[in-house]
Amino acid sequence: MFISKETSGKRRLFRMLVKVKMNKAIRDFLESDLIYNLNVLGVIDNMPDAEIYVDDEKAPKGVMVRKDYFNYIYSEDDGFIDEMLESHFAEGFFGFSGLKKSIAEKIRSRFMNSWESKCTLYYLPEGALDLSLIKTPVRDIDIKDAEVVDKYYTYRSPWSIHEIRENITNRPSSAVYVDGDIACWVLIHKDDSMGIMYTKEEHRQKGYAVDVTIDLAEKIIKRGKIPYLQIVEGNSMSPGLANKCGFIPHGKCEWFGIIVGVPNDFVELSKKGEEILINELSPELKKVMNLQDFTEKHLYNATFELKKIEHELEGFKVEKAESKNDIKKWCEIVASSYCCSKEKYKQFNDELLNTVTKENSLFNLWIGYLNGSGVSAIATLVYEEEICGLYFNSTVAEAKNQEIEKATILEALKLEDKNYIEFVVLQTSKEKVGLYEDLGFMVIPEEKLV
Repeated sequence: MFISKETSGKRRLFRMLVKVKMNKAIRDFLESDLIYNLNVLGVIDNMPDAEIYVDDEKAPKGVMVRKDYFNYIYSEDDGFIDEMLESHFAEGFFGFSGLKKSIAEKIRSRFMNSWESKCTLYYLPEGALDLSLIKTPVRDIDIKDAEVVDKYYTYRSPWSIHEIRENITNRPSSAVYVDGDIACWVLIHKDDSMGIMYTKEEHRQKGYAVDVTIDLAEKIIKRGKIPYLQIVEGNSMSPGLANKCGFIPHGKCEWFGIIVGVPNDFVELSKKGEEILINELSPELKKVMNLQDFTEKHLYNATFELKKIEHELEGFKVEKAESKNDIKKWCEIVASSYCCSKEKYKQFNDELLNTVTKENSLFNLWIGYLNGSGVSAIATLVYEEEICGLYFNSTVAEAKNQEIEKATILEALKLEDKNYIEFVVLQTSKEKVGLYEDLGFMVIPEEKLV
């Protein structure tokens, strides 16, 4: 079925995406760029509850496979990608797994990104398997060792143990055991890629990684499939191992997450952040400051996006205010920015000092220094583990400009992010909105906050 839409000032026809069952035409289409689509085919084969969408069952120009948070996409057709994004990515958090770089770039450029993992795709060509490289007996991983595998897993999470058990139970695996204990291992993910490889420290430099890699590659070939793996950029060890085992690089692929629209999670998190802020302020401080203006606009951003911004000022640095003198200086900078009269300044400064120095205060205080002089201040407030609020963004009058304010925000978040902050949610006056929008923050519409 076709639909008519206007894009770039021209009206064009697009095929609506329809949910379908796997068929020969879809498989043939994916196999036309086989190596890049090994993961898509793996998900379809191993996850019967994954949803498959195409524009045409008999002659597809694109395929989208969705399983929970992750999406597996293949299409070189811009019209397919346009229709897919408009009809199936309306609002929320979406992940993409192992997309060909050229396809990933078309999607990522349109949305706020929350994370990324760039990889090189390696595969084992037909006839390249060399069983003579195996020097040590290898066997399947015992399911009782799933906890050990999970313990050493780079991407360990509360649910990774369940995925590891599923991998061991439903697909081949390979391991070297020494005196009955698992020493080195590799598994097959749900997308048929080889991974979760690890060798215990005391068993390294013995060739075990080659043993398990070749053994598992043989098992994959016997299943009628092509052994492949995705090596994350920056992993200096794995490419050498892959090459030694006969794997060759095919191209670049990317894992990443996007945020579309204004997900309700940010609305609720911003409301909660405002509530926590109000509870943190002393009753006297609330009377002095115009709290309604202070929380007039709600905004959000991903720290991943903020980290990409290059904004260095010569002679500028941010440090945490922890000593009594530093905290006093922080309060003076904020008070001078928020107050225009001497009388109000003293009252505001005193009550602010009482607020941020009270026992168990949630605020982390940061001062920006330009050539050694304190010129800016900001407070972070971390809640919900990976969520950070920003408050009291201030600059002294003689150094007041948006470049210093932006640098203060970015540098403070870099320091706070040592505890891993995923998103920043804040409330501010309408006068400050432009500053934050320049840094990529998105405004939460007022109607969503009701």
